[in-house]
Amino acid sequence: MLDDGYLSNTGDVVFSFVSSKAGIVSDLNKGEIINQNFAKLIIEYNQLDSNYLCYALNESHSIKRQMAIFMQGSTVPKLTPAILKELEIELPSVEKQKIIGKAYLSLRKRQALAKKQAELEEQLFLEVLKQLDR
Repeated sequence: MLDDGYLSNTGDVVFSFVSSKAGIVSDLNKGEIINQNFAKLIIEYNQLDSNYLCYALNESHSIKRQMAIFMQGSTVPKLTPAILKELEIELPSVEKQKIIGKAYLSLRKRQALAKKQAELEEQLFLEVLKQLDR
């Protein structure tokens, strides 16, 4: 029987050791098995907004600087669970975290939608060209 700790749930914060990026599990990915390339970040501190945590891990210059220092000398610069645990995140007020986190999530959603729209427009355009070329 698989331990539920290895399954993703909607709203979980996961961190990819491959891309060094954090994200929030959506309904589309809930129930997926979290393998060794990912860390499921358990927030036990109610003064930390999960969206803000993603923003901080993905965009904070302080975090990027810490990651670079911890990974110095590594032959393959890759974050590890031990390094991830050592990162220090400066936390603004919960209200400010929620504002930043919500705006960041909104930005990422808009970027994903814009990318999908561009892909669909390209498919449509190429299909029209195919039809004209017959």
